[in-house]
Amino acid sequence: MSGNRARNGTAAIEGCLLWLSEAREIAIYQRDGVAWIADFRGARAELFTVGEWFALNGGGSPLRRAEPASPLPPRMVERIERLHAADDRARLLSGLLDRLAGFCRELVPETNETRMASR
Repeated sequence: MSGNRARNGTAAIEGCLLWLSEAREIAIYQRDGVAWIADFRGARAELFTVGEWFALNGGGSPLRRAEPASPLPPRMVERIERLHAADDRARLLSGLLDRLAGFCRELVPETNETRMASR
């Protein structure tokens, strides 16, 4: 994979698309030095590291029935980038919520139950 950067600053995605059935395609690619699989099942899509995907899919058994690989078309690269953007936002939001919960715990006074247990 080349070190080319896309317009938004993320590494350009290069990989291949495997057609498994009418309702399922997978893209295998590298992004920012990590090997990924985007698993498209109809209108649904999920991101996995290659290791996660192989562990969850019987060591890659679905690949046995795949059609020959083709380069990732631009429309698929756009869908993958949107998946990563949503995943990044969810991870950021989760971290912010964890921090907020910790802050709230510090603000909340001891409850009667906590006070009774410390006696």
